[in-house]
Amino acid sequence: MKRSSRELKEIAREALLGSYGVFALAFLIYFLISFTIEMIPMLFLKTETISGLITLQIVTFILTLLIGVLAAGFQRISLNISRGLYSSVADLFYCFRHHPDRFIVVSFLITLISFALQIPTLVLGIWLISTNPAYHTPLSYVVLILLTALVMAVIAYIITLRFSLANILLIDNPQMGAIESMKTSSDLMRGNKGRYFYLSLSFIGMMLLMFLSCGIGAIWVTPYMNMTYIQFYREVIGELDGGPRENNYTEEFQY
Repeated sequence: MKRSSRELKEIAREALLGSYGVFALAFLIYFLISFTIEMIPMLFLKTETISGLITLQIVTFILTLLIGVLAAGFQRISLNISRGLYSSVADLFYCFRHHPDRFIVVSFLITLISFALQIPTLVLGIWLISTNPAYHTPLSYVVLILLTALVMAVIAYIITLRFSLANILLIDNPQMGAIESMKTSSDLMRGNKGRYFYLSLSFIGMMLLMFLSCGIGAIWVTPYMNMTYIQFYREVIGELDGGPRENNYTEEFQY
């Protein structure tokens, strides 16, 4: 049965009752670790040269993939609590102990798709700037570059939307490989991408309040959003309707 965004949020709120303490502590730890990791290349790498800037981008990209593995641990906590299972802050590091390379591969491929779709924007920008000095570049050219970037970003989002459940599938199925999780996610999202997109849009108001609170509101908003997406996943696989949940907790998997 397909539920509305309001119904999924209601289920998420009920699941979160009495568990906000775990989420708040996990989020604070996640924030501190990710902030520290993101600051490392900026503090220790020189960016005065082109090679330095390129090195910074490469190192930042690699560290971003590692932060993504940590973020997946947050989904692990949400998934356990949504099922009434015990979960602790230690689960934040769960994915590092269960073949983190799977999560890194998924993040890398999704990022690669997004980057590839921005190549036309980069090529257009370089060509326009090379043929027109910055101080003589017509405003129409700038608008064209921005519109191209926006269109390609929307296309990238639409394409990668189908892989939104890949990390949750990896958490829920330790034997599953990265490519298999992306294929399975694509199958599950067929006919559900519009619902997932609308669900994401429904959080814009909360995200605005989070921004206005200088990020403090993230302690409450982030767990709520994560839990709602988890309930969406459980609905899609039929678990909310009493369907069987088959997990094979083996350590063997294939890419």
